[in-house]
Amino acid sequence: MYPSNNTTIRKILAIDPGTREMGVAVLVGNELEHYGVKTITDRKTPSSILLQGSQIIYRLIGLHKPNMLAIERPFMGYGNRSATLVALGREITKLGRGIGLEVKEISPKTVKKAVAGSGSATKRDVAKILCSTFPELRIHLEQTHKYKEHYWSNMFDAVAVAVAAKGGD
Repeated sequence: MYPSNNTTIRKILAIDPGTREMGVAVLVGNELEHYGVKTITDRKTPSSILLQGSQIIYRLIGLHKPNMLAIERPFMGYGNRSATLVALGREITKLGRGIGLEVKEISPKTVKKAVAGSGSATKRDVAKILCSTFPELRIHLEQTHKYKEHYWSNMFDAVAVAVAAKGGD
C-alpha cells in the first residue's frame, strides 16, 4: 500500500550511542529497513571516539536519508567513559540538527515505557517485545555467550528508540 500524496512516511534513523559499539536502526513507517551495530575501532582518545562516532552517523544519514534522527539520551554515570558518551550524544544531536533533521532525544526510561509499557522493564523484556513485532530480530535474542548478548543489546536498544520516536508522531 502506497501513501497518498499528502502524507509522508517518516523515516527514522535511531541511535543507541556508545563509546565502543553503537546500535543503529532505520524504521520506515512500520517496517524495519536496517538494523545493526557499528563498532568504534579508534578509541585511543575521547576526541578520536567523537570523530569516528560522528563519521559513522554522517555516513548512515547519507545512506538512508532519514527525516528524523532519534537518539537515546546518554546519562552521566560513574564510569570513565560516561563524559565521552555524553559528549558523543551531544555531537550526534548537533550533527543531525546541522543537516536539518528533526532530532528527538529520548531517555532510556521513556523508551522502555513506549515499548514495554513500563519504564522499569528490563532490556531483555524490551528485546522480547521487539522480536514479536520484528521476528527477523529473534536470531539475535538467544545468544550463547554473554559478550554476544551485550553486543546485540545495542541494536535492540536502537530499534526500541526508533519505535519510541515513531510513537510520538
